[in-house]
Amino acid sequence: MARKGKGFHSAVAYNTHQPRAAHSTTQFGGCSTSAFNKVPHRVRSSGDDSLGQWAWIRLQDRTQGVGQRNLVVISAYHPNPPNNGHQTVWFQHKAHFSRTNRDVEPREAFIKDLSTAINKWRDDGCSIILGIDANDDLSSYSPKSFRFRMSEVGLVEAIQSKHPGSHQATYQRNPRGYPRLTASLRRLTCPSWPPGTTLLTNTSPPITVACGSTLTCAVSLADTNLRNPPMFHAGW
Repeated sequence: MARKGKGFHSAVAYNTHQPRAAHSTTQFGGCSTSAFNKVPHRVRSSGDDSLGQWAWIRLQDRTQGVGQRNLVVISAYHPNPPNNGHQTVWFQHKAHFSRTNRDVEPREAFIKDLSTAINKWRDDGCSIILGIDANDDLSSYSPKSFRFRMSEVGLVEAIQSKHPGSHQATYQRNPRGYPRLTASLRRLTCPSWPPGTTLLTNTSPPITVACGSTLTCAVSLADTNLRNPPMFHAGW
C-alpha cells in the first residue's frame, strides 16, 4: 500500500468478540488509522479497541527529553441507533454486553469507553485528534449530545469552532432535520506544530494531517452514510 522507499504504518480495528457465522463473510463496522511516507518514523505506538470502536496511532516529535510532544490520532465509529438489522454494529455490541453481563446501551458505552481512553492519553501529556463518524447532530450542544460529551474530556469540534455559522450537508442523504457541518475543505493550523504545518479537513474520509509528509486517517469503514464526519482536537 506504500510506495517503494516510503514508510507505512496502520492500526485496524474490528469486533473480535463476534462469533463468526459459518455462512457469512461480512462483519459490519470497524475503522483504521494509517500513517504514510515519513510519518511512520514518528510512530511510538498504536492499537485498537477490541470491539472495533476505534483505532489509534501515537506519534512523537523530534524533541528529546523534556518538552517532547506526543500526538494521538484516533479514527472512530459511533454506532447508529438500533434498527431492524441484527448484524448492525449496535446489535453486535449489545450481544457482547449481554454475554459479559454489562448492562449498558451500546452508544452510551462507546462514549464512556472512548472518554476513558482519551483521559488516559491526556493524563500522559498527549494532544488528541479524533476523526469520527459520530452518527449524531454535532451542531447540538445539549448535555446528552456527543459534542458536549467530548467537551467533557477537553475536545473541541474543529469545524464548528472554526466556522460556527456553517451547517452545510456532509452527505446527500442527510435527514433535513439535522443541522450539518461544513462540506468544504478547511485548512486549520496548530500552534504546537512547527511553522507552516496545517490541518486539512474534508467532508468525508480521509482526514489528512500535513506535517511535511502525510498522515491519513480513514474515519470509518463501517458506513458511508455520514451525518457528521468531523474532527475533534485537544491540546492545541
